[in-house]
Amino acid sequence: MLAEHGPPPLWAVVEAIDGDPTSARYEQWFYPEAGVIAAFLDGSLDGEMEVTWTNEEATTVSSPVSPVHLDASMTPEDVDALVGTPAVELEALQTDLGVVYSRGYPDAHLVVQFLHDRVYTAQTP
Repeated sequence: MLAEHGPPPLWAVVEAIDGDPTSARYEQWFYPEAGVIAAFLDGSLDGEMEVTWTNEEATTVSSPVSPVHLDASMTPEDVDALVGTPAVELEALQTDLGVVYSRGYPDAHLVVQFLHDRVYTAQTP
């Protein structure tokens, strides 16, 4: 996918949860200009679908951060260093898994959620 289309301009990642054997990293990569959505499960291509975007803004917004740069071992400080722009703290949520807190990176068009002080989810707008 990277060789054919390059890094995805839009994407979403949900990391595997430490200690949960049924948990896996799941990614969706969106390529509006190519009309393709690709899904990955634990790093392997799981499926690909052709689509037509009707929202013109979706074809112009992208993040300089690629999902291949993020992983579940990263702390908020690691992500801050990777992104290189100021983060905005967002409201924390109490879940069955623990407290999930979020940081938005407006200049990078990115939102990252952390669970147990590690990357849990990340997505572009």
